Amino acid sequence: MAGLVDYAGLFPPAGLDLPSAVAAYHSYRRGPWAWALGRFVIGAGRLHELSREARHVLPAGQGAVPWRVSALIGDDVAGDLAGIAAFTARHAGDDQGRAVVDVVEGKAAGPGDVRRVAALLPPALRAAYEVPLDGHLDPLVEAIGRAGGVVKARLGGVVPAAIPTVEQVAAWIWTAARHGVPIKATAGLHHPVRGEYALADEPGAPRAVMHGFLNVFLAACLADRALAARDGDQALATVRHLLAESDPLAFRFDGSALAWRDVTIEAEDLERTRQRFALSFGSCSFEEPIVGVRRMAYG
Repeated sequence: MAGLVDYAGLFPPAGLDLPSAVAAYHSYRRGPWAWALGRFVIGAGRLHELSREARHVLPAGQGAVPWRVSALIGDDVAGDLAGIAAFTARHAGDDQGRAVVDVVEGKAAGPGDVRRVAALLPPALRAAYEVPLDGHLDPLVEAIGRAGGVVKARLGGVVPAAIPTVEQVAAWIWTAARHGVPIKATAGLHHPVRGEYALADEPGAPRAVMHGFLNVFLAACLADRALAARDGDQALATVRHLLAESDPLAFRFDGSALAWRDVTIEAEDLERTRQRFALSFGSCSFEEPIVGVRRMAYG
């Protein structure tokens, strides 16, 4: 789980204001689960606000580890990239505190969108392209792979209709694995295991069956391992079954492996998949996923 959760507290359903999100991220970086924390997610147009709000908590001095930031870009790609470059230059030293934008995220409806962003992207930045899951993925994934990018998918939202089906999530994982292109998930993965949950914290919020991040990342590991071993047909069916699993007792932890029913995944396989394929997921809550997996592991 190292660096697994990118913190997106500014976005729904949490929707925190920037001072609150900055304070939370600063606290998580100093807490016992800091090793599971990934990047701070913010719109590129708000980076100047982040500079102002975080200036007193950004690390500085010898051995300082910069905040890693993922910036969401929009239609004005060149303008957003200019703002990102200015932010990273401003926070390259100790005067303003250290921070770096090393990932950008944007939407891609087709290969042309990927090429448009990739043509402007400097070498120091990697792009995650959010793709729709209701169409044929191969052309988009191929284009993202050629650009050296990451295939991002939205797996939830604040309404039930925003949650893709098991088949759509399986197709996203499988297509990306088949083309050797890394993936990132966002939205809806607040819980380790698939189940029915409230979509927001407000009383009377709608409920729906949500995907579990444990299901998604173990499925990614199975796909990655199976395709490397050229064992595709049976493994795809297993990926679908794993994504649909809703019984927490079907998962077992020990010191060197993680098992789901009769499938065992060794720690080195999990580590390899995380490093090269299943990178992270964005969540407006860092605490919910951590609490959920601790309850599973320790009771």
